Amino acid sequence: MRYWHLAVGLFFLGWIFMYADRTILSPVLGDIESEFGLSGAQLGLINSVFFLTYALMQIPSGALADRIGKKVVLVSAS
Repeated sequence: MRYWHLAVGLFFLGWIFMYADRTILSPVLGDIESEFGLSGAQLGLINSVFFLTYALMQIPSGALADRIGKKVVLVSAS
């Protein structure tokens, strides 16, 4: 197997895991609701806080990547 096949495969798996991390909350909201007895408004608040935190962290993460390098930030975040 060539080196680039391995690299592309690993990057693809990393992309899949990052996508799953961003989208996992919605499918499990029903389980969270039944486990903790939360209302629809509370579930909406959880979803909103997750989204806002994720979105707001893009700004300092991008600035840090510009300052110290994308590779260092991506490898250290993994």
